[in-house]
Amino acid sequence: MGKVCTTQKNSSSHNSISNNSSSTIFRKEKLIFPPTITEEDIKMKDLINQFLSEDLLTLELNDKLVNKMKLDYLTKCGFLKTITKLNLRNNNLLDDDIEILIKCKFFKDLTEINLSINNIGYKGIDYLSQCMFLTKLTKLDLGYNNLGSKGVQHLSHCDFLATLNILCLNNNNIGSEGAENLSKCVFLSELRKLELQSNNLGLEGKEYLTKCIFFDKLITIDLLNNDIPIENIESLMKSYPRLEIHY
Repeated sequence: MGKVCTTQKNSSSHNSISNNSSSTIFRKEKLIFPPTITEEDIKMKDLINQFLSEDLLTLELNDKLVNKMKLDYLTKCGFLKTITKLNLRNNNLLDDDIEILIKCKFFKDLTEINLSINNIGYKGIDYLSQCMFLTKLTKLDLGYNNLGSKGVQHLSHCDFLATLNILCLNNNNIGSEGAENLSKCVFLSELRKLELQSNNLGLEGKEYLTKCIFFDKLITIDLLNNDIPIENIESLMKSYPRLEIHY
């Protein structure tokens, strides 16, 4: 069973991102959809109608089997320029699907993206690194994919990480090499929470993490199931008494 250690609680919550829906003048019933040409277009239109919030700020498409053709229709929906949260968790998305997703010009106000539990590898992260509209992103969940150390290397070059508060990379088999690649990232100065469960980091990976430029500013780090000896976790606690460590 995992444990949590912290010696000081921080009163501010970095997990919540507030949205002022009262300022949104758009309403769901007035949406104008692109023409539905294929059966997949029709299915995607129905999904958007069902799972887009009334204030047009959140689109929850997790577990909805969003395939390549549905994604293509999604990128044509101009009214999605209002959304701030996009959830595509557990959709069996592949690298090529990310290439389609980043072509959407309407997602410029996104603050949260959940791409966890898919089949995204390093090529998908390379596509993501070319995205020009993620200038306001504060939370990125890439947990339970196939990034590996090479995927983290591509991720570390993404300048949109500069606004990120929360980064989830659980279960991606990044290893100590991935931790080293993460330590070289110069864009994570605002990061406050880092999730790295089950990544085979080992003691070497833990040492690389402490060299990250953002490590001193972290509030929470999840190191559960990473083969890091307990004495080294305890040493980390002493060195960073304000850091909440899950192990």
